[in-house]
Amino acid sequence: LLPNYQWLLLLLLLPLGRLADRLTRLVMTPIGDALLKRIDPDFSNANESSAAVWRPVGRLMMAAVWAWGAYTIGIPSKVASFLLNALVVVTAVSAVLAFFRIIDLLSDYFLRRAKRHNRRFDDLLVPLAASTVKIVTVLAGVLATITALSGTLPSTLIGGLGIGGIAIALASQETLSN
Repeated sequence: LLPNYQWLLLLLLLPLGRLADRLTRLVMTPIGDALLKRIDPDFSNANESSAAVWRPVGRLMMAAVWAWGAYTIGIPSKVASFLLNALVVVTAVSAVLAFFRIIDLLSDYFLRRAKRHNRRFDDLLVPLAASTVKIVTVLAGVLATITALSGTLPSTLIGGLGIGGIAIALASQETLSN
């Protein structure tokens, strides 16, 4: 399927992708830590949480290096299209995971603020809002992946999301009214 030199270059791309992953996390984690400490000085576990946010971004950089390398090596178009489709999926999954980690950081921040002010309403509202935003994030990731892979967005899927939104609104109505 591929000449020997292309196989060797593809094998060389594996450690280069891992290096891009490590460098991304190494550079971005201190920046994230400084930002978290500036926003919330009470935040004690900034290093672990910031590293968790940048882990999916590092994986995305690794996949981008592999896709760029495969394109640069000049692999056949069928293999390249497979790699690009895999990159689309990896991008969507990485973005959703990064948003999940950011949502967790924000919900922890708002829960700490709510405990300082002794508001019972916020103790209920923050987890509900975090769960709702996570569901919307997953749906957006699925829609983006389907659109990127097929080129169009199926209209039946949009209708189903509208009905799902109504169901979520009706289910959370009683919780919000309490």
